[in-house]
Formats: sequence, structure tokens, C-alpha cells
Amino acid sequence: MALKNTTERWGWLAQAQHWVIALLIIEQLTTGRIMAWLGAGEAQDRLFYATHEPFGVLVLLLLVLRFGWRMINLTPTLPSAMPHWQVKASHASHWGLYLAIAVMISSAWVMSSYASFPVSPNAPWTLPNFSDYNRDTARRAYNVHVWTGWTIVALVSVHIAAAIKHHIIDKDTVLRRMLPECFFRDETS
Repeated sequence: MALKNTTERWGWLAQAQHWVIALLIIEQLTTGRIMAWLGAGEAQDRLFYATHEPFGVLVLLLLVLRFGWRMINLTPTLPSAMPHWQVKASHASHWGLYLAIAVMISSAWVMSSYASFPVSPNAPWTLPNFSDYNRDTARRAYNVHVWTGWTIVALVSVHIAAAIKHHIIDKDTVLRRMLPECFFRDETS
């Protein structure tokens, strides 16, 4: 499998970035819901500092790398039989997902900054705070964070449904090109 993308399929690096970010997003949404269910306290703090915060920073770093890799690589072409509205919807949902993830991470950083909790993902460095304590701004950032999380759930659900539809109903290569070739038997033999 090639490192770089081709017009027919995503390269192994783009595939790896996609699936690692996907797993981390699912983990982040899950731990976020668990933290909300736990409420403020020691258990929530341990979960937050052990996984949610450092994995959020990791998603940020991976998203920047994915975006950069996507900018310098080919993008596989969509099937020619795909209706124009689906092509537009595909592009809009992908960029919407990138934007929602960026807003999610930014709102977390703003929330932590204005709540006077520096973002330090168990590393020797700390992300800078934007300002001093401001409860109202931290609360607004929290609300953006929560609603963006639900937006991501909706976008990911549509993304998964579309991939399954392309594979099962349309029987095209949209899903296959984002999976390693070993997932599918050689249909030419």
C-alpha cells in the first residue's frame, strides 16, 4: 500500500490518521459523557486529567497533521455515478467535521483558560491561558463545547451511514478506499 494518496484510494498515512482520529474522537465523546454523568469531584478530575485533556491535545496535533497532509496530497476522486448533490454533501460534511473538531478543541482550551485550569496534558509543557479567571466566559465556552460535541455525534453518524450506504447499496469503492486493502478479498481471482 502506498504512503501517498492516489486518485483511486487514500494512502496508508491518510488512512491511519483517519482511523486514529476517529477512535480518539469516540473516546473523547465517551469520556466527556462519563465526566458529565459523574459530576464535579475527584473521580471526574482523575478521568479528565488522565485521558480527556491529553487525548484532546493529541487530537489537535493529529488534526493539524491530517489537514497539512491533505493539503499536499491528491484527494481520491468520488465515483462518477455519484449524484452532484451527494458530492457537495460529502465535501460539506467532511469540512464541517473538521470545523466542529476544531471548535470543540478551541472551546475546551478557552473554557480551561477562563476557569484558571491550565491545559497541561501530563507533559513537561503547558498550553498558555488566554486570560484570568472569568466564570461567564468559561460557562459560555463549556456550552459551546457540549453543543459542538452533539454536532460531532450527528456528523459522525451521517458519515458512517453514508459509508455503509455506499458499500452496501451503491456497491462502490467509497468505503474500501479508506480501509487497508487486506480487508477485502481479491475479487479478480
